[in-house]
Amino acid sequence: MRTENTNYSKEVAETILQQLGGRRFIMMTGAHHFSYYVNENGNTVLKFKIEESKSLINTVLIEYNPLDLYNMHFLQVSVKQDFTFFSKTVLSHSNVYCDQLEELFTDATGLYTRL
Repeated sequence: MRTENTNYSKEVAETILQQLGGRRFIMMTGAHHFSYYVNENGNTVLKFKIEESKSLINTVLIEYNPLDLYNMHFLQVSVKQDFTFFSKTVLSHSNVYCDQLEELFTDATGLYTRL
């Protein structure tokens, strides 16, 4: 397990967003509420919301793993009337290369990342 510092984690999260397409990705998909954190494995994770897609996906997690690859998790997250959270993983991909991020995102959500 490696120790992460905040600056390194921020740089990794920004790099993930750039590999998705950066501003173009945000404009095309309507992605919002971006955040990043270091998970229990010591890996940096970029998290963001999208409008609910065809497969009910509304949250995406992209984790940078020690193999210099990515794990993608597509979630359905909602808040029930009693203010409890419901989270269900709809789809996951492990060990994804950076040039596959956009294609897998489009396949999972139906949202295009470029014209």
